[in-house]
Amino acid sequence: MEIIICSAEDYNGSSKVETGKNILNYVKRVGEPSQFGIKDEAIELFLAQRGFSQIQNVTSEDYKRAYFHGTNENRVVYSSLSFAHAVIE
Repeated sequence: MEIIICSAEDYNGSSKVETGKNILNYVKRVGEPSQFGIKDEAIELFLAQRGFSQIQNVTSEDYKRAYFHGTNENRVVYSSLSFAHAVIE
């Protein structure tokens, strides 16, 4: 199952970054519009309250540090894009 939860700023349209607007437009165009936004610091509590465990929130800083080396070291990443992984039993 894949769940996409956008940042609160992107969802409510207050994002000043074109990337946020592009993401919202894309998921809407492919038939899976975002249903709500959530602040990055609230994702772990949000998922835990719904029965998820082993929650890992990977922020843009985390994935930049893990994957953007060498020629990609100075590549810009979208700071509002995070990935969460969790298990439900």
